[in-house]
Amino acid sequence: MKNYPLIATIQYNIQQYTKSLKMVQDQLPAVRRELRTWREGTGQYATAAAQKADLSSQIQKLKKQIAVSQRLLKNPEVIRRDRIVQDVEAIVTDMLPSFKNTPHDVYGGIGQNAEAYTDTDYDYDYYAKSYGHPKKIYSVMVTVNPDWDKTVRAQGLAYAGGMLTLSAKPTKAKKALRPALDLAATLGVDLFEASWMTQRRWGYQVHTEKGFIAVKRSKIGILSHTAYHAADPLKAVKGAYRKFQNVGDTLPLDSRNVPADAVATWADAKAVGACAPGVKSWCAAVGIDHTQDSVPLIDVVRGYYMRPMPEAKAIILRVLRQFPVMSAA
Repeated sequence: MKNYPLIATIQYNIQQYTKSLKMVQDQLPAVRRELRTWREGTGQYATAAAQKADLSSQIQKLKKQIAVSQRLLKNPEVIRRDRIVQDVEAIVTDMLPSFKNTPHDVYGGIGQNAEAYTDTDYDYDYYAKSYGHPKKIYSVMVTVNPDWDKTVRAQGLAYAGGMLTLSAKPTKAKKALRPALDLAATLGVDLFEASWMTQRRWGYQVHTEKGFIAVKRSKIGILSHTAYHAADPLKAVKGAYRKFQNVGDTLPLDSRNVPADAVATWADAKAVGACAPGVKSWCAAVGIDHTQDSVPLIDVVRGYYMRPMPEAKAIILRVLRQFPVMSAA
């Protein structure tokens, strides 16, 4: 498969070729004057003629490079790949928290090795020396496969279970996977071998995890938010179906409907079938510290309205059922 450059790279190349072309063309008038000054057959004339031939060759080459690059901008494959990168960068940017004075960049790319990681640079001049530490600058690097639009986005898996899917393909019928595939067929669950991006506690630190994503589809043919990530395929299938059964009812419309003493715990998350990596990524995105034993339910509700995720909804509903008076209200 040909490795096409991205549109931003092509546009940058055109700018550089154009600058170089102008620099070469600006040298031509002086060389032409030299040719008019010296008589043909002299050494000076020969030198000027050779310079003119070299400049003409450079001009021809640069014009060709510009023309080729301009044609690439209209190439359907280039446009397709550029859209993939734009979609991936948009999802990652939306997932990352927006901390003030914390510079970060997101770089999407296409390659055979799907992965996500964070590079950290240090600016030692930003803070005063009295601080004793440099300013951190994060660069989130994400690479997806060239067919991501067909194997991931077209399957509705781009943002599944609160995480970006880096790669996914239907699970092949292998002997070791037969129990999981049989259960998936019985429950109407799709099972994929996949890799995905997860976030660390503070949000900007990301890494790649590999395993299986199981998804329970809705009756109207749209992937519902019942994706479950796990290293074990059977666990993924069971988790996706359990999630599907726990999503329903309605949520409180404002904070007055949430009991002041209501809290959510990891036990609640486990009870509704939410997978730990997805919960951690979601918590990092909405500013909830997932390392705490419990968090106020109102924080979960606010986080849900900031970034809706069915797993969060199921947790909220589970906790609210312990307060029948408030739930009825």
